[in-house]
Amino acid sequence: MKQFFLDILNNLDKLAGLRQIEKIYSQHTDQNAAKAEINALLTVLDNVCQQFPYIPDDEKKRLINHAVITDSEFTSLNARIVYKWLSVHKDKYYKEAAHIEDIDPDWKPVPKDSPAYQEYLNQWLAALKPMEERLNVTAEKSERKILGYERPAGENLKHENGLTKRDVELQASIRRIAGAKYKDKDTSKFKNFTVDKINVFAASLEDARDIYMEAESEFL
Repeated sequence: MKQFFLDILNNLDKLAGLRQIEKIYSQHTDQNAAKAEINALLTVLDNVCQQFPYIPDDEKKRLINHAVITDSEFTSLNARIVYKWLSVHKDKYYKEAAHIEDIDPDWKPVPKDSPAYQEYLNQWLAALKPMEERLNVTAEKSERKILGYERPAGENLKHENGLTKRDVELQASIRRIAGAKYKDKDTSKFKNFTVDKINVFAASLEDARDIYMEAESEFL
């Protein structure tokens, strides 16, 4: 794109009545310094174009050439004006690029009974294995956090308070049943009652036993 922009600069007086390149040379007594400034400008303009990879270069050139002639606010070729010109059309080209399928025209499906198919399948399964292991670890950590368990290597689940997994799940059922039973009631005078080593928050021991039995029945 650098050569394209240099051609525009050299013909800017004919295209838009602007003498930008002549102005640059007039500001430097050293021709090499002027050329260095022009080259720096071309690099910046090229970098701007690279921010729109989904717009083909030929289309960029067409859009910029058209804007040089038609944009009444155009006074000099710079990064801001080129960015503005391309931004106006970016959505259209981005959507078009998203619908282009990058498929090899010579591609053919691999027969399932071929050695190549089994090789690809093994590679795919091997690639999935680390992901599966990470998911299992994450699920196990979540279970520990929710239920309060620690899982020592080679041992059964054991709760930090010495309760079994079933006891913890039973307590959760008891809280749910009690919550529904005493919904919208004043529980300020309720107490914790122990039924078969399980704490039950209830209005009375009789209520606690009823709640416990109802929760117990869910595990039968």
